[in-house]
Amino acid sequence: MSKIISLRKRIFIGFVFYFVFGTMYWLANSLPTEFKFNMWKEALVDYSLKGVLTIPIWYFLFVVLKNKSLSFRLKIHLITCPLYVFLWFHLFRFFAVPLELFYLKGTGKVWDIYIPTLFYFLQFGFFHAYEYWQNFQLQSIKENELKEVARVSAINNYKAQLQPHFLFNTLNSINATLTSDNEPARELIAKLSDTFRYAAKISDKDFISLHEEIQFIKTCLELEQARFSDRLQLIYDIDEKLLNNFVPPMILQPIVENAIKHGIAKSIDGGTITIAIKEVENKMHFEICDTGFGLTNADMNSTGIGLSNTKKRLKILYNEVLIISENNPKGAKVIFNIPIQKNL
Repeated sequence: MSKIISLRKRIFIGFVFYFVFGTMYWLANSLPTEFKFNMWKEALVDYSLKGVLTIPIWYFLFVVLKNKSLSFRLKIHLITCPLYVFLWFHLFRFFAVPLELFYLKGTGKVWDIYIPTLFYFLQFGFFHAYEYWQNFQLQSIKENELKEVARVSAINNYKAQLQPHFLFNTLNSINATLTSDNEPARELIAKLSDTFRYAAKISDKDFISLHEEIQFIKTCLELEQARFSDRLQLIYDIDEKLLNNFVPPMILQPIVENAIKHGIAKSIDGGTITIAIKEVENKMHFEICDTGFGLTNADMNSTGIGLSNTKKRLKILYNEVLIISENNPKGAKVIFNIPIQKNL
């Protein structure tokens, strides 16, 4: 069960928060017997106005600016607090006259500035404290999910382990038996060895450079080209300035494999796979497109194990989504973002 409080519960907590403070205000001001006005009406108007004025400020700070730093949002309070107090001050007096409510006059008006200011910082201090608690809970959940993914990945690695030295020696032995007339086969065996070396190399790494990932993908696709021949064309549109940034290992392989399996392999004429990586808003923007068979309704509504795991990795590591859509004029397109990471 998620530890994060639902929106309905948060609204209820907010209502209780204002109800408690409004009741305390009413009780505090009703104790002296010399007050003859309707204090419950004053408390209702007072805290209703405070609540209504709080909503847009809360939405702006905690929804619109939720990705901004805490220090930046705290500075915004220097603008929103005086605005909040100014509006409450004049709106309360606007309703107080027709409703015959008590309000301070003369030098006593300073209290109608001091108290709303104090209440403003009290409530938004509570909101920021709650946000910190919520982020802590999210981080705890994310860490637990990462541990589970790592545990499953480790188990799968143990199951799939093939004794790399034995495998490489076997490939080298096969390579040695080939004559000079079989140079294409030699190259394919060498490329296949490279892919296994890469898999062994990254087995204990959480991140690798984009350059390493692209070289691995190019090797895999060259092996696929030997299989599909002219039916598979490749286009790479990659910003070289991004090659030294870090990405999770084998983040592209399931997507490319899916494009070949469901796009190129199913199309009589084959198609083109395009891998484009650009910088967009301080993120690496990935687009992997194919012009193959295209997406069926089943493809749009479900994904295989490879893409499902990729979705989970992006969500857990970066809180990013993987989008699958139709390509123009045909085929499929996969889009996702990874924040730029130059240092780990």
